[in-house]
Amino acid sequence: TLLFTHSEDANINLINEGHSRNKIKFVGNIMIDCYEMYKNSIKRTPIENKKIKSFIKNQFCLLTLHRPENVDSFKNLQKITQRIKSLSKKIRILFTVHPRTKKNLKNYDLLKKLTSYKNILLIDPQPYFININLIKKSQLVITDSGGIQEETSYLNIPCLTLRKNTERPITISKGTNQLVKLDEIEEKFQKNRKNKKNK
Repeated sequence: TLLFTHSEDANINLINEGHSRNKIKFVGNIMIDCYEMYKNSIKRTPIENKKIKSFIKNQFCLLTLHRPENVDSFKNLQKITQRIKSLSKKIRILFTVHPRTKKNLKNYDLLKKLTSYKNILLIDPQPYFININLIKKSQLVITDSGGIQEETSYLNIPCLTLRKNTERPITISKGTNQLVKLDEIEEKFQKNRKNKKNK
């Protein structure tokens, strides 16, 4: 009966699909509304885990991966772990490991290797308030999550999305998010670092 949209390009898509303008109600992004609603509580929520607290004292990149195309194939997951290892020589990597990803890392005998690298810390998924704080404190986020693309864009944290496409195209058009192939990650990281220094 009604179609609630989060961005103007979503309105255009629906009109192009033949929906009546009268059915479309532009309400904005409720994920960002949620952040704004709890912003003060998020600020007051400390990161109490000692390992995480110590790890993020220096610059770090936040990594999250869970999409089947990235983590279900041994070949892809092995390549990803190799890239992560290589990138960790340039910046610390805090890897929030989704249960699906953890299961496959174990099954493919890749988990022990990752945990042995000193500049990579693997942690369990964190509560919303903590996760937002980690995003805000990071220098860069690498992800395949749709929601994080929106959060990083709003918080002005550079985001590299390890996917061929995104259901959040506005984050690309605004320049806050980039779709990347696996072999482009280090190059894009260096570019983001240079851009930050030049600002």
